[in-house]
This record gives sequence, structure tokens and C-alpha cells, in this order.
Amino acid sequence: MHHHIRKLLKSALKREVCRTAFITWYVLLFVLSSIPGKEAPKLAFLLSDKIAHTIYFCIGSTALLLTLLQHPSRHYSLPCVFLACVAMACVVGGFDEWHQT
Repeated sequence: MHHHIRKLLKSALKREVCRTAFITWYVLLFVLSSIPGKEAPKLAFLLSDKIAHTIYFCIGSTALLLTLLQHPSRHYSLPCVFLACVAMACVVGGFDEWHQT
């Protein structure tokens, strides 16, 4: 019984860490998006902006993926998790573009 409780607490901690990582990622995105383009640091190589966006959204998708996979009562299929991550990237990307205008 004690082992079962410890396992549940460990699982809850993992969920909270994953959820916190995703929320932190989203808040950081919102803050960085608030910096006017003229004041934002410039990256020095070709397509660096696109590469930075890709990396940043991969980090966010990974945080969401880990959050969904840590859910205690649901076992999402991998295609559903993948679609949720793609949908999240589209919604957050659209909001980010709107927020920058």
C-alpha cells in the first residue's frame, strides 16, 4: 500500500512538472512576443528567425506531449497526442501572430 501511494505521488509530481513547463513556455512566448521587432535581438544567419520559431514550437509541443502522456486516468493514443500538439502549435502560432500586430 505504501509503495502504491509513493508511486501515485511521484506520478502527480511528474504531471505538475510537465504542466508547469508547458505554462512557463507559453508565458515566455507571450512576453517575448511583446518585444517590438525593432528592439528584438537579431540572429546573424540566413533563416535564423524560422529556425528559432521551429525550435521554440518544438519545445512547446514536447512540453504538451509530456503533459498529455502523464495524465493519470487517460491513455491517449500517439496519433491523438500528435494531433493535439499540431493543433496547439497552430492555435498558439495564430495567437502569437495576432498578438504581435
